[in-house]
Amino acid sequence: ATVPNTSLTGTSIGTEFNGWALYNACNELNKRLEKYRTPNRSFQQAVMAAYLDKLDQLSAHGFYEIPGISWNWETGKGNLFKYYTYGVGASVVEIDTSTGDHVIKRCDIVYDTERSINPAIDIGQLEGAFMQGYRLLTMEELVYGDNKNVKWFKAGKLLTNGPAYYKIPGFNDVPEEFNDSILPDSEYKKGIFSSKGIGEPPFILANAVGAALKDAIMASRRENGVEPFFEMKYPLTADKIEILSAAKI
Repeated sequence: ATVPNTSLTGTSIGTEFNGWALYNACNELNKRLEKYRTPNRSFQQAVMAAYLDKLDQLSAHGFYEIPGISWNWETGKGNLFKYYTYGVGASVVEIDTSTGDHVIKRCDIVYDTERSINPAIDIGQLEGAFMQGYRLLTMEELVYGDNKNVKWFKAGKLLTNGPAYYKIPGFNDVPEEFNDSILPDSEYKKGIFSSKGIGEPPFILANAVGAALKDAIMASRRENGVEPFFEMKYPLTADKIEILSAAKI
């Protein structure tokens, strides 16, 4: 019900911390209730018997510390993580060289969460992280005020500081065919119920989209007789794709 002094949930470690703490609290409760859980009693009857004894039987405190985690800030050495997570992704894109628009035709992702506690949550985390990475690579362009190109905005002030000033993905930006799955028949025996957290790595799998866009741009440049190699800087917005594809040169 309450975790009074939990740590941050970065890298999706919340299940690891709180799951083991909950597990330990449940074990403590089971030990206390053991003498009340007789063959002729239901669980509800056992709980009532413990209650009527007026003993501190029906609440427990669980705590968990991930073993082997340490870091020396002076030497820069230590072990920050209990384990690593793994995934693989591939994407197919199509670009319109006349406008610079693009679509993700297909995306395939397989991710190793070991024995997932809740596959629905893990799949949602995976898809959301991928779309966040995709947004970073193609939409979130930082524009600052200056004395030359953006004179109407104070020099050095960030103009694109929120969704009101840059595009974020909508349902039309989701891959037309999105195949994402959890690696079957895998388990991490040291994790809570043999599971692993997903963390931020699915964010990186969006790099497949950036690489596919680069390949498409290079193909267009070859078709137009232009040097296929070019300097590419993210985000690959529509105007950049249009210019780099060299369709109008």
